[in-house]
Amino acid sequence: MSSDTNLFDGDDAEFEQAIVELEQRLKTLKQRYHQVKQDLQQQAELKRQFESLEQEWQTHQQSELEKELINLRDQIQELSVALESALLSSRDFQRLFWKGIRQGLLSEVFWQIIRFGGLGIVIGWLLKTYAG
Repeated sequence: MSSDTNLFDGDDAEFEQAIVELEQRLKTLKQRYHQVKQDLQQQAELKRQFESLEQEWQTHQQSELEKELINLRDQIQELSVALESALLSSRDFQRLFWKGIRQGLLSEVFWQIIRFGGLGIVIGWLLKTYAG
């Protein structure tokens, strides 16, 4: 039984650290969940306000109503962006960014260099041949 106790003594600090990290992640996830929930409610309310103002604007086209519609549309757009970004963590953004760089930009840049660099060498060789 003492050998079993010795096995767990060394891992005890690592296990407690893992629990602390897990609790922190859970707390962060709960905060993000509540923020998303609030933002969704606010977005729904803004959309209702927008629709009612839009109906009123169609009957009475006043510049104040138009300004308010533009303001509400901007707020709805900001909330949409906030909601979309709240669904991904910074680690997810980094992973997506680097994946996009590797698959899209770098491969495209590489083939552009090969294509136009090779073309430049061929044109230079032709010019040297005809000029010399």
